[in-house]
Amino acid sequence: MKKLQYLLSFAILLFGICFIGIVLLFSSYKFTNINKIQQHAIESVAIIDSEGLYPSDYISGTTRDNFTDYLMFRTAAYEQQPDESNLRKAMGCYRLNAKENMSATNVLTLTNQKQFSKLKKLDYARYWHGYLIFLKPLLVFLNYTEIRVVLLLFIFLLLSAIVVQMMRFHLKQYIVPFLLALLSLNIQLIYKSLQYSTVITPTLFFIYLLIKYKDKIVDTKYAFYLLFILGTVINFFDLLTYPIVSLGFILCFYLILSEKEKIGLFFDTFRLSLAWLFGYAGMWLMKWTAASIILKQNIYKEALQAIVFRTATKLGDIKITYGNVVSLNVGQISNILKFIIFVYVIKKLIEIIILLIQATKKDSWKISWNCMIFLVIALYPFVWYFVLKNHSYIHNFFTYRNLSITVLSLLFLLQFALNAIKNTIKEENT
Repeated sequence: MKKLQYLLSFAILLFGICFIGIVLLFSSYKFTNINKIQQHAIESVAIIDSEGLYPSDYISGTTRDNFTDYLMFRTAAYEQQPDESNLRKAMGCYRLNAKENMSATNVLTLTNQKQFSKLKKLDYARYWHGYLIFLKPLLVFLNYTEIRVVLLLFIFLLLSAIVVQMMRFHLKQYIVPFLLALLSLNIQLIYKSLQYSTVITPTLFFIYLLIKYKDKIVDTKYAFYLLFILGTVINFFDLLTYPIVSLGFILCFYLILSEKEKIGLFFDTFRLSLAWLFGYAGMWLMKWTAASIILKQNIYKEALQAIVFRTATKLGDIKITYGNVVSLNVGQISNILKFIIFVYVIKKLIEIIILLIQATKKDSWKISWNCMIFLVIALYPFVWYFVLKNHSYIHNFFTYRNLSITVLSLLFLLQFALNAIKNTIKEENT
């Protein structure tokens, strides 16, 4: 009976989050000034025209996805039929595109001038496009460059808040591993791309919540609710970039905060992963269902076609192998950062080997069992690449960020083991 009530509470939570999401999206269309949005969107896509659709700093992993940012601006600036309801707009996530070749700026200029005959209407209804609840209000006042500044400040504040909380809970030894993992996904460039920010910003916020309210969340039933909500939030905002990072990062922090040991913590990690997955998948199903009903079209069919394509092992005449997918993604991490991480790992391994000599076999087993959980989490990106071969092959210039989970989990593993051994030796000497 308790299990049934528990499952029912998650179902009610999912429906509640979906309802809130629909209301927020409806409000973003209803209560924003479309003319001001279009004016700032025109300024924004002019910046994209000058930068190019896929600009980079000529270093591995620095390619930005301005193409999708352009799509996001067009979605935010959509306007066509005056009698079209805001609810349909919120569910259809429409955008206008050129009937013939023209610049991004010209498309939005024609939209602003209401010359709809020269444009065609497209939908992207299988995604929630939750970013619109922030992007549309921001575009009333700001253009692309100014939004980037806001995003940079927000990410900096989130990181600062997390570091402060880590210091408060005596986790300062984990700050360097955390920052190295963030560097592996090029956190310093995230603010330049709206597309890339939709996963990392909610993830950082949830990490902050997990640490700040550790006593109320960790090792309690509320941890499962937190992971479930995180899965729904990531699905709501993201356009399938590197969502698994949110799960991997939050689990790593959960492990260093938890006071459980051995098998209990292992099963908790598995169940927390399922909670995130159910939240993430549940939001997909809710969007497809709501959009199908409101738009009176089969969004499930479109979604299933996309799933078949994204999991395919062929791209035209190119056969996509798992080895190629992994190689392309690993190759996106810069060699300089790989070297820095390698040096850090060697340093920690030397410290561990020296201290292990002084630890008992019993304590070593306890340490190794807990460390196994970090090793399992380190494999999450590779499972993702195996399932979504096509997506991870085509978009390796941003899906490589999934590997930051592997970096974080392995570096946390080393520091966790080192701390455990030190504590063991300290206990033996007292």
